[in-house]
Amino acid sequence: MAKLNEKMALTPGEVRQIVLEYVDQTNKQKISASDIVQPLVASTHYKFGSTKGSSSDLNADLTITLDAVGGNSATLTLENTGTKLGYVNLLQLEGYIVNTQNAVTDSLDSNSGFSGRVLNFDMPYCSDSRLARNVRDYLYLRISDTDYQGARVSFNANKSAALMAAALSGDVSTHWTIRETLTALTGDWNINGYECSLGVGGRLDVTWWVVPCRNISSTTRTAART
Repeated sequence: MAKLNEKMALTPGEVRQIVLEYVDQTNKQKISASDIVQPLVASTHYKFGSTKGSSSDLNADLTITLDAVGGNSATLTLENTGTKLGYVNLLQLEGYIVNTQNAVTDSLDSNSGFSGRVLNFDMPYCSDSRLARNVRDYLYLRISDTDYQGARVSFNANKSAALMAAALSGDVSTHWTIRETLTALTGDWNINGYECSLGVGGRLDVTWWVVPCRNISSTTRTAART
């Protein structure tokens, strides 16, 4: 996947930094990759020898550090910690190739009556079609179903002990049953984000960005909003 194409010489104590680009060895085209194998294994991923070719008698003298592992290349630092001149006869990286040549496209059409608006969501690093389909279904549900559209809830936490408790314990992904006391409307919501503002006299104003939660798998808490 990524390979050093030369027999690099390292003098005793020499340190050298290199960049290996990920390449498809069948067609020599640049590619992306993930889950690079670490740490590197002597004689499998690298060989360091006293002669140029395929020797590996100095493997113990070569220290390799993966400084940065990116989506299409990796930066490595090589150090000859021994007392002899050595040759890097092999240096290669292994991982999962991200192949977009056989990418799968799937789609859903909204039944909400809206048309002409297309959302494209590319997942180049996802190799699991089931996961990709679940993400597609989630986005479809959030966008096409008005019952799942998000909302903003603001309240003054100082009005009651219950609201203060909600302000202090409400966090992203927690489930809440919010009841509007004036209209008696009640709904189950997930917090997607929040904002707090501390004003004069200790006034605590809280805003939650919430989305409806139909299937509640954990304990819900109730906050009454007046």
